[in-house]
Amino acid sequence: MADVARHYLDRAMEQSRGNKTEAAKLLGLGSYQTLTNWLLKYQSKKAGTDGA
Repeated sequence: MADVARHYLDRAMEQSRGNKTEAAKLLGLGSYQTLTNWLLKYQSKKAGTDGA
């Protein structure tokens, strides 16, 4: 599960060019804060991207 989540998180961050608000919308999440929590939980390589 973690690998799948990481894959989709990374793809959304790449597609949104680091914009967390846009990435959250792509993933159907309610807010960029939820996305940030997921990035930290799954230790995505994009977690440090500053793009909200």
